[in-house]
Amino acid sequence: MPTPHVVAKVLLADPAANRWVDQLLAVLNPILRNVAGDLSGPVAAPEVRGWYGLPLAPSMATPAVDQVPKWNGSAWVAGTAGTAGAVTAVNATAPITSTGGTTPTIAITGTPAGATAYANGTTLAWGSVGVSGQVWTSDGANPPTWQTPTSGFTGASIGSYRATTTTPDTVALTDYIVDVTTTGAFTVNLPTAGTGAGQAKNGRVFIVKNSGGATVTVAPAASQLIDGAASFTIITQYAAFTFTSTGSGWVLT
Repeated sequence: MPTPHVVAKVLLADPAANRWVDQLLAVLNPILRNVAGDLSGPVAAPEVRGWYGLPLAPSMATPAVDQVPKWNGSAWVAGTAGTAGAVTAVNATAPITSTGGTTPTIAITGTPAGATAYANGTTLAWGSVGVSGQVWTSDGANPPTWQTPTSGFTGASIGSYRATTTTPDTVALTDYIVDVTTTGAFTVNLPTAGTGAGQAKNGRVFIVKNSGGATVTVAPAASQLIDGAASFTIITQYAAFTFTSTGSGWVLT
């Protein structure tokens, strides 16, 4: 007959509990104890009830796909992950206004110089569109206007060559060389020398040429003068003269 397996036991005193305990239970006792803090329950099967000492809400037990822990001020809850770079608010300063938030209403208020009044959602309407080659600029004293650009250092003109056969002809700010290619009496009017809109500013240069052999009279505007004279006549065929604005009249150069 086989000898039965016998486990020796030793009874130990447990004064704190005022009892005797089996030595084997004494060995297993630490394993059977409960945990505390972020973990709760027996060591063998604890539950996570917190994170870094802060409580987890019940929603953390059943999160949805792509949710992440978010702190709501009192507990960790299952929340939706934010999108990198997402707009959270839009602010603005005058003349632009914003109602704020992630989907704001943006508005522009006021009327810029040189433009007609406009309302939100309408097309900005300018007084004119100018001509090819002109720029939107200001002379420092008046509202901006369309102007033909000139060099700020030499006064040299930026314009084009234009032949003409119809008298009288008026030099445009987009011109550089105006060439009279016909015969007979012919008048070429210079633009007003000045600082206002549509005027030839100080240093603006134009060339009038007489390719046709006409008698070409070059006349300034109103009471302005050309080298002290009321006009200048070109009678030699193929001759050309340069007229430079002083801001109030013209000089031959």
